[in-house]
This record gives sequence, C-alpha cells and structure tokens, in this order.
Amino acid sequence: MDAKFNYTPQGEHVPAAERNNRTIADCIRVAVHYLPYRNIPHLLLKHIAVSETEKLNWFPAEGGLSDTFTPHQFLELPPIDWNKDATILQGSYCQAFTERTIKNDLKQHTLDTLFLTLMKNKQGGYVMLNLATNKEITSTRITQVPITNLVIRTVKELAAQDGMTPLKIEN
Repeated sequence: MDAKFNYTPQGEHVPAAERNNRTIADCIRVAVHYLPYRNIPHLLLKHIAVSETEKLNWFPAEGGLSDTFTPHQFLELPPIDWNKDATILQGSYCQAFTERTIKNDLKQHTLDTLFLTLMKNKQGGYVMLNLATNKEITSTRITQVPITNLVIRTVKELAAQDGMTPLKIEN
C-alpha cells in the first residue's frame, strides 16, 4: 500500500490536526479539573496526557473506519476491562505495598504514592508516583485512601520542584 502525504507549508493550518489537538487538550483539562491539586507534577501530567490520548481510541471515531469497531480493536490491543482499566482516577492518593521477604520487621511496608497508570504487562500491577522521591515506581498491590491536606501540600511542593505552575493549556 502506498501512503500519500500532503506536507503542509510552515504557517498553514490543518483543521483536522488542530481539532485533534484541541480535543486532547480538553480531555487533559477535564482530567486535571477532577483533581484537588492546583499544581501538577511533571510526571503526573505526562501520564494524564498519554492516558487521555489513549482513551480516545476506546470508542469508534465519528466518520472513522467503522461505526462498530474502535481504533483500539483495529490496533489489536488487549480488550478494555472496564472493571480494571477505569476504576482508579489518575492522581489518586494510594498506599503502595513494598515487596518484603521479612514481614515482621519495623521497616515501612507501604509508600505514599499517587496513581499514574496500570502496568501494561500480563502480571498486572501499578505505576505510581512516590511522594517522597518524586520518582516513578511500580507496585503489585495498592490501596486507595482519601486525599488529605498534607498530600495536597506535598504534591504542590513536588510540582514546584519540577518548575510546574498551575496548568494553562494554550494552542
């Protein structure tokens, strides 16, 4: 199959691409709006952007290849499990369990984290933002807990460390 490309000169607009970008920006805005944080750490914002873009492929596109099949299905990706893939809101506060061989010691058994996304492997698991280190970690078990004012202040500090200001999406 030969692909034909029409390269647009610099400064010209492509309405379909601009509409797509605007749709993605709107989805990100909605996802961020549901969070209690005014400033979002870079890593969390990155995962929200990727996730919201992927979710657009979960439903048939108007005027797309099919009214029944989704782009997700055309790409032969694993089917969406609504009980797993859409249960925890990104940015939710969770306790991520550490994997320890000695269970009866005084060391920390959970970490304060924010939910980023599900691991994309057969075993399952979670990708989390460690609030102590501002780094991405993985865990096989988490428990979602209510967000406290301390968590909100910590997230604001992490965003400040990343140089992030309140989210404003432009063009």
